Amino acid sequence: MSLAASDTPFPSLVADSLIGSNAIPLIFGRGSVILTYALEIVGAPGLVPVLIGVAGVAAGAADSGASFAVESRWDLLDSGLSLIGDDVRSGQIFGGTFSKSFGHTVGISLQTNPPYSVFMLADAAAAATDVGSHADGHASIDPVFSFGPGVDPQIYSFNFSDGIGNSSPAVVPEPGTLTLLSAGLVSLGFLRRRPTA
Repeated sequence: MSLAASDTPFPSLVADSLIGSNAIPLIFGRGSVILTYALEIVGAPGLVPVLIGVAGVAAGAADSGASFAVESRWDLLDSGLSLIGDDVRSGQIFGGTFSKSFGHTVGISLQTNPPYSVFMLADAAAAATDVGSHADGHASIDPVFSFGPGVDPQIYSFNFSDGIGNSSPAVVPEPGTLTLLSAGLVSLGFLRRRPTA
């Protein structure tokens, strides 16, 4: 199992699980990480357009006698109610594959000065039930906030929880690239464990 969390320069989460090929039955592992942080727009009273560039992946694979479950999720919350978000989850899959991703920019108008919260989850579980079986899972989530067109940064600014940054990564992969990367990692896991004749 592995977990990776980054709060600066931008918040992102990654969870991975890799089980098998196992010499004993009933092996289970799970990598799961949650991050919740506060967000406030400071400035003159009113509604301000905000853009949220978000990317997420949930992917996994299991051979016969193994299973996995993966989830990638984020929500922008106002007093506990979700205003906007994405949630990709596989449910438990026995002996199969799953790969879904999202990568887009969503727009929303937010009130200045009251606090909002951002919820992020990356969860990857894998189980090798039968001897010699193999499963792996991968999940990641990465939202970045910016102001919409026409918002004056001299008048408005973002205020995040201590330690949370909001800079974009140098290169943001396209959603298709993320899906291919996840599928490739899952395939490499199977090839690495394939018995040689």
